[in-house]
Amino acid sequence: ATPAKYTAQVLCYIKHGGDDTGGDLSFLKFQTDWEIDGYFPIAKLDYVVKEGETYYSCGCDGAKEVACYLMKCKGIEGNDLVMTENVPRRGRSGGGLLTKDGFFIGICWGSTDPDGNGRANSKGLFVPISRIHPYAKKNNLGWLLEVNDSEARKLPIIDWTGKNRKFPTDYIPIP
Repeated sequence: ATPAKYTAQVLCYIKHGGDDTGGDLSFLKFQTDWEIDGYFPIAKLDYVVKEGETYYSCGCDGAKEVACYLMKCKGIEGNDLVMTENVPRRGRSGGGLLTKDGFFIGICWGSTDPDGNGRANSKGLFVPISRIHPYAKKNNLGWLLEVNDSEARKLPIIDWTGKNRKFPTDYIPIP
């Protein structure tokens, strides 16, 4: 299938190295041509990402279909949330990092192995939720992150490394 293109309005952005956010971070607004009947919950500001815990990196490698990879948390280094195993490949920037129960906790912005060559000690670099919340509030977008957990539809997790490789019928792609 040919990827769809949408016109987006940039609400705010920061490039790597600017401000204290670390990584690239932007908020976009766009109109889809499909109906979205729910959303995945965004973790609260005080959510603690645990070193050694497994998380899901969801996004598109090389502008291909959405895929999720299991990753292990190495911890926070500087402003970055660092993940290992199945590090992001070129094109995954902007993809989400999710907990096992579907909470959004970070945004991919880079990798030390963008071509996926399996370099030793490769790292995936993410803007952590602890930086996303303050940045949104600073730009008057904090309301986007204030999600009532009881109303949030949990996003189904798809492990593309698994043998089924099938998307559930109610799957909502992550932008």
